[in-house]
Amino acid sequence: MRCVGLDTNILAYAAGVRRVPADDIKIEATRSMLSNLQTDVRLVVASQSWGELLALLSRAGVARAECREILEELRSGMITAPVTLDVFDAALELFGTHQFQIWDAIIVQACAAAGCGLLLSEDMQDGFKKGGLLIANPLNDHRHPAIDAILQVP
Repeated sequence: MRCVGLDTNILAYAAGVRRVPADDIKIEATRSMLSNLQTDVRLVVASQSWGELLALLSRAGVARAECREILEELRSGMITAPVTLDVFDAALELFGTHQFQIWDAIIVQACAAAGCGLLLSEDMQDGFKKGGLLIANPLNDHRHPAIDAILQVP
């Protein structure tokens, strides 16, 4: 089974977070992509990302009960990768040598530790490879072939 990690911004679009009108296209594209994943794709989210999504929803004025419902619905089809001390230590290396923000580095390392070969993110270093993990932007006009490889072809 292939393992694909999701960054917080991808989760936000899946949850329907709209900050500007242009986000409507990203919300639709993200939801379409997630619904068209091949059946052998396992989605993984770092526990860090769930916290970030909750904070984002709260700042957007979503009621606490609704925040919980949104997270529970999204989490039902996904696996949560824990942020352990080993993950944090590996994230420090990315922070120091590749200029990642620490929170992004934690997400990268949690997904890598969970066995993901691909991490979907709109705002991390598109095309960055670390070990067996590739970061790719699914919302780019020129999508990485690794993204097409996980989608069902109609």
